[in-house]
Amino acid sequence: MDAPYSGPVPNHNAFWKWDPLAPMIALYNNIFRADADSWEHSGSGMYMAPPPGKLADCENNIMVWLGSGPFPETLPATFNGKPCFTITTDQSVWDTAVAQWKANHPTTLSDVGAPIVSLFSPGLVGSTTLTGIVTLTATAVDDRDVAGVQFKLDGQPIGAEVTTEAPTTKFTLTWDSHTKPNGRYTLTATARDGAGNMQTSAGVTVTISN
Repeated sequence: MDAPYSGPVPNHNAFWKWDPLAPMIALYNNIFRADADSWEHSGSGMYMAPPPGKLADCENNIMVWLGSGPFPETLPATFNGKPCFTITTDQSVWDTAVAQWKANHPTTLSDVGAPIVSLFSPGLVGSTTLTGIVTLTATAVDDRDVAGVQFKLDGQPIGAEVTTEAPTTKFTLTWDSHTKPNGRYTLTATARDGAGNMQTSAGVTVTISN
């Protein structure tokens, strides 16, 4: 989730993690999704797997891992002779589970909440000097679905709206900076949900230099 849980906005704290101070828990038939390791994981006492001694019972859980490399911790494959966790990198497992949940939990409420969006690169990472073909990335989330993200320079759209989401809620545009004159601009990203609600990110000052 891209929200100011702590630190300056935008912020990318883990949406969930296991705490060794929490009570024991039994896990049955859950599907978890993790897109990246938590920065709080290393040396902080937080876990990306149930902490030692905190699992009361466990059966038929799936971890959908969309991060790079192997899952950062060891999830118990069995517990008391029962299958406990299976790890998969197949995102369709998660997408199918979400679709099933939505079908079983229809809502009559209108969608009035706009997405949350921020620039990731340039922004948190990446150079603010744009030369030649560049890659622009924004992160966007919504309580329903993000329909698309439109990148803009000084409020004017550049490139097509990005409608395909990559892992970790990223929307990426590959753009030829030669299409704009050299100079300083304000780069923003506007996220749109299926109901037409829109939100624009804070701007990042960039310089086109070709």
